[in-house]
Amino acid sequence: DQEPLIAPASGIPQGAEKTVTWSVSRNAGDSNTVTFSKQSGDGPSAITFGPNGGSVTTQISAGAVYTRTSSTASGGRGLSFRLSGNTLQLDDNVDRDFNDLQVTPNFGQFTSDSRWVANW
Repeated sequence: DQEPLIAPASGIPQGAEKTVTWSVSRNAGDSNTVTFSKQSGDGPSAITFGPNGGSVTTQISAGAVYTRTSSTASGGRGLSFRLSGNTLQLDDNVDRDFNDLQVTPNFGQFTSDSRWVANW
């Protein structure tokens, strides 16, 4: 079988842009969200994860950098963040289990709990 060839956005070299699928899981009674905003490169200006689980699909170019710019926690206790491998984990400051919201991209890398880079 042949794979269909989908042309990249104009001006971006072939192979420099990827479809990044972010897997989001939720295990919390509170409604929590986290937003990353583009600092450089090509891609959506902001990506928000939560409050529900599922997947978020984005088109992002090689070298793009996103940083955490906001978060919401309906419980009013704020959120704590940490990395486990390439999964961003959030805790709503109740039980310190860090599974209240988890975000894992299929491409790119979280270089800290507040920065993600398109490192391909």
